[in-house]
Amino acid sequence: MAFDERGYKDKWNKENMKQVKASYKAEFVEEFKEACKTLEIKQSDAIRMAMNETIKKAEENNNMTVADVIHEMKNKHHTTVEHREVYLSIWDNRLDETLIKDMNLDNDCLSQFISNHKIETYEETTVKDAIFVKVIINLIN
Repeated sequence: MAFDERGYKDKWNKENMKQVKASYKAEFVEEFKEACKTLEIKQSDAIRMAMNETIKKAEENNNMTVADVIHEMKNKHHTTVEHREVYLSIWDNRLDETLIKDMNLDNDCLSQFISNHKIETYEETTVKDAIFVKVIINLIN
């Protein structure tokens, strides 16, 4: 019996590969395709780069604490050249509630328990001249 290369590849793909699917507005997809052409990269490579960047960010966040985020924001926005107001909010996913809302980092009064708690993720938003940082944690973990 002859080796069934096609059958072997199909079986291997079924066991080892997965697809990522998404739908976006046509205009956005066309912009993406044009950007890939301009950069001379395959669409699959652009998607892979975005996926790798997301994985890398998640790994970096995996070991960060609330104190690390505060330190990073102070270093980034409280410089000798520029001092922007930074407000911190902490959301607990497990309790599904805000623990701290818009605390000015200049008045950091977090307990050591909260400061040393590992984060799930955080997001930074700029509104006018102020920075708002939302930190997501799970207190139970």
